[in-house]
Amino acid sequence: MGGGTISTPPVRPDGGPTSWKANIITTNATDSYREFLLEFQDLQLAYDQGSRKTPDPAKNKGWRDGNHAVNPTVFPEFNEIRPRLVSTGNDPIPGTQSVNYYNEPIAWRLGQFKDLSYAFDNQTALDVNPNIPNPDPWTPLMRAYQGDNVQVRTLVGAHVLAHQFNLAGPTWFAEPSWKNSGYRSNQPMGLSEHFELLFKVPSSSAPLPVNGSVRKCPDGTSNANCVDYFYSTSFDQKGIAHGLWGIFRSYDPTATATKVAALPNNAISSSNNVTYATCPANLPASQKRVYNITAVTSQKALSGQSFAPGELVFNSRGPQQGIVSTLNGVLYVRSEDLDSNGVLKPGVAIEPLILRANAGDCIDINLTNKIDPSSRVFRHNFEWPAPFNITVPQTNPTDGTVQVPAYNAKMSGYVGLHPQLLSYDAATSFGMNVGWNSKGRADQFANFNETVKYRWYAGRIDRATNGALSYTPVELGALNLLPSDSMFQTPNGVFAQMIIEPAGSKWQCGDPDSLGSCEPGSGKSRASATITPPAGAKFREFSIMLSDALVTSAPAPGINAINYRTEPTTHRFATAGTDVSCMTSNTLANPFVTSPNPPVQIGEPQTPIFKANPGDQVRFRMTHPIGTGNSEVFTIHGHSWQRNPYQNNSSVIGFNNLSQWMGSRDNHGSTDHFDLVIQKAGGTFNRAGDYLYTAYLPEDASKGAWGIFRVGNPAAPTGVCQPGPSTESAPGARPPIQNLLRRFRNQPLKLSGTP
Repeated sequence: MGGGTISTPPVRPDGGPTSWKANIITTNATDSYREFLLEFQDLQLAYDQGSRKTPDPAKNKGWRDGNHAVNPTVFPEFNEIRPRLVSTGNDPIPGTQSVNYYNEPIAWRLGQFKDLSYAFDNQTALDVNPNIPNPDPWTPLMRAYQGDNVQVRTLVGAHVLAHQFNLAGPTWFAEPSWKNSGYRSNQPMGLSEHFELLFKVPSSSAPLPVNGSVRKCPDGTSNANCVDYFYSTSFDQKGIAHGLWGIFRSYDPTATATKVAALPNNAISSSNNVTYATCPANLPASQKRVYNITAVTSQKALSGQSFAPGELVFNSRGPQQGIVSTLNGVLYVRSEDLDSNGVLKPGVAIEPLILRANAGDCIDINLTNKIDPSSRVFRHNFEWPAPFNITVPQTNPTDGTVQVPAYNAKMSGYVGLHPQLLSYDAATSFGMNVGWNSKGRADQFANFNETVKYRWYAGRIDRATNGALSYTPVELGALNLLPSDSMFQTPNGVFAQMIIEPAGSKWQCGDPDSLGSCEPGSGKSRASATITPPAGAKFREFSIMLSDALVTSAPAPGINAINYRTEPTTHRFATAGTDVSCMTSNTLANPFVTSPNPPVQIGEPQTPIFKANPGDQVRFRMTHPIGTGNSEVFTIHGHSWQRNPYQNNSSVIGFNNLSQWMGSRDNHGSTDHFDLVIQKAGGTFNRAGDYLYTAYLPEDASKGAWGIFRVGNPAAPTGVCQPGPSTESAPGARPPIQNLLRRFRNQPLKLSGTP
């Protein structure tokens, strides 16, 4: 029920009052829950504050005011600017984006530090407008108590783009009524789709003393403590820029908060037990893992490489001036993989950070920031998505008056790590500053030369009615480790992956015929491994981080990449406009064989080649870093897998005889995570050979997001695939389809300034 009954004034024809939030009190009180409805959309028509205050009497005008519309469409044939409600093929897309008709653009929240890691932080948002005592975002603020049952109902109202809904902290089943549907931390969504997310509000740390007194929730509505969780209805670069994010606030159930009535199944009492520990007591040493991580620039860490020193190279084929790379790469690395000068040791694989732990493990992270403020990466700006890409004149003693971004467009100098799916104390180990969490506490990210510590648990933490905590190991599979700056760090390479393996597993890294330790010093890529559980068959495992937002040092559109590697069409053909039928063939007549790089077989892609023996069980661990928001479709030729490969209330990954079988994963976009479990490498008949893995949309593949899954030792190819001229250039050929492919897709951010 909402704020009253049907007889409580004001009485409305729809039986109101109605609201996007309600307490649902069921006949069986133990089933009662809080309900929140979030409806969101792109192409939301909007105008700035200077727009007309009265409608134009002309029939074709009304309230329309093209001169003050947000991202309007230009109509040259009418010599005017008009807003357009439904439109594709425009960059920028018309209007803005909204959730329940509100948004909170982060460019407007940057306070005294002017840093993107503080974009979601209420304390620094006070600097923007000190007259607002509680700068919670304008978007819906969801409020509940620890232990409350919650249902979040999500609905995409309009119009053309894919969206990835995230609620960081709580987890839920992919299908609410099916406990073997798998845990989720995000939900891919498209036009008119709706999903229901059911969960119990997690516990967090007990009230901490601040200046000799117990910390009270800084929002002023409760005498008890609170913790804030981050949500985004479209966790991608443009969604965040346009303000599609908000806060889920959880209060300690020891005092009643203003306008948050207690549910009948979760009483509020000063005697409620709120003591908290992230990990179980007396955990054996074998289940305690400590990872030392350092964030460092490619300028420093890769300065020792002989080819392109200091550059993060995505594709080295071709003369050096033609390689795909960035001078501004930033990486998470195992600290032990760096020498005393902060340079990556010889033989260490250059790839995104990949961490492994077992279900039920306690994970301690020591994250150190070694991104020197004088680094080259801070000499360039990104270009904000419109309409935030405005510039202002600034006088420089050397260059005179120049145009600079009106809002901070540089990558954050702070670093954090936020894990999906894992359990943790959001007050100390969230990895991002959100809401009031940092009020009276330390920041949850590290400045230069600082180290921040996190503690995570690989499983569920539940609180019984008597207040006691219980811990359930969960084989969570693949999850994103996300940075504290959601806008400008990922395009430079700041992302990572964690994999939660079966309880008690052992693992070795490398190809089947050359396995070795995954620990620092082994020289093995951690993207390929053989996992040996204590019971059951071992399996091959491949880590894929599919990025659609990495940028090169030149002011050019971003690339699509797999684990810092890309294989675009531009680097497989000597001339543009070539027939692409040979693009994925390793017999391709490579035009760049004179490359000074280490020799590779002609035609082999520089994206990862994942190897398994015929009949091996295989798991592809799939994560997508924060990116454009485009919907990727991932597939592996010749193989199929279960959509929901979970058992034992989703605590174990394994065969599920109720699951649908799939041949592709759709809407694998920004922040998505899933596990692709293949029963036999080589398909039903264990056939050796090379199988293509790829982002299915032609534009994604042609920009480099594809590679080879090699089963067994297939015979060496013979002959050479000689591409002919493009059929699209032939007389009478159909027009290019490139524009059509881009009509429903966001474009990556661009760079400006000195590379």
